[in-house]
Amino acid sequence: MSALACVDAPGAPPAQPAFCSAPAPSFTLGPFLAAPRANRGMAVWGDALVGWDENVLIRATSPTEAEPWVPGVVSRGGMGFVEDGSLVVTEHNQGSRSLLRVSPAGGTTVLMAGIGAYGVVVGPDGLVYATTDNTVLRVDPGDLGSEVLVTFPDEVLPRVADFDPSGRKLYIGTRRSDGQVFVVDLDEDLQVATIRPFARTPGWVHDVLVVDACGNLLVTTFFGTGVYRITPDGTVTTLAELAAEDHVHGAAWGEGVGAWDDHTLYLAHPERGSLVSAWPLGVPSRRWTGE
Repeated sequence: MSALACVDAPGAPPAQPAFCSAPAPSFTLGPFLAAPRANRGMAVWGDALVGWDENVLIRATSPTEAEPWVPGVVSRGGMGFVEDGSLVVTEHNQGSRSLLRVSPAGGTTVLMAGIGAYGVVVGPDGLVYATTDNTVLRVDPGDLGSEVLVTFPDEVLPRVADFDPSGRKLYIGTRRSDGQVFVVDLDEDLQVATIRPFARTPGWVHDVLVVDACGNLLVTTFFGTGVYRITPDGTVTTLAELAAEDHVHGAAWGEGVGAWDDHTLYLAHPERGSLVSAWPLGVPSRRWTGE
């Protein structure tokens, strides 16, 4: 799926299919899948679900088939596929939290070294957006160019991020002790218009923040080990309070190719030996094109 085809144009009003009027989904832990492994972030491209565990990227082509893909990578943060099928990951070797690009053949290139990156999301413009300790960087994975999209006040503490379906809002999960989520409103050129508080979750330190095709946020927290749904108007619903060993530290939607259903969210459980579970939400990601 091309990242550039995620929305018709930044700011275009998203379609509202029938599943957007369905009740909030319930959360049931599991089923756990036999082969995939993911300790933190995950990403799906076509028929491959990729996660990181034990210093290797693992590529799963079905719930029962997986193999080591790229050894020597330590990625305790986010990852995302860009338009040509390359994977951009946060790389934590030497504690540098760099951005690393992995080609479809498994070759690696450092995009940006030692920047303190954690969250990674591919935007509607096909560029990579990475959260650091107090910024969001916008990185062109093709020509290595980058810019600071936004520098936050010290109290924001950004951690994870995702766009809404229109591409004009960038939601920011944080490391704050009050569970505050922020939203960055973007203009038609994807430049910052405003930054404002959006909602608060009962748990805090956001490990997952992803947005579905209806504009709802699905969020997990490290403290409180909660699973939350936040509607576009900022209403927070607690879907689950998990045991510590069931904590969710990464998530990725399938793309409807091969075994990975595009209405299912796949979840990483580091305290369960990096097992991956499937949550059949019945709703696709914000990148859904209606096909």
